[in-house]
Amino acid sequence: MIFVDMLLMLFILHEIRFIIIALLCGGFLTSFIPFIFAEPSIVDRSLKIELIAEGLSSPTSMAFVDSQNILVLEKNSRDVRLVSNGYLKE
Repeated sequence: MIFVDMLLMLFILHEIRFIIIALLCGGFLTSFIPFIFAEPSIVDRSLKIELIAEGLSSPTSMAFVDSQNILVLEKNSRDVRLVSNGYLKE
């Protein structure tokens, strides 16, 4: 009888542990839902978007070489492209 009681107690503890973990994970995930579905926003209204060059495919990062030249990394092709004086160089 004691063995059955111990098994029942272990089962109950396991279920409680599972419920606690599920609640913690659920709370953790629901705290990120607003960020996952949020639209991009600009906090500083004085900032403006300006097109510098056309023809880039999935640009991910830029490095400014000087005032006229920008190196742009393209995500999908993994190419580094040069934008010089506002024109994409081949």
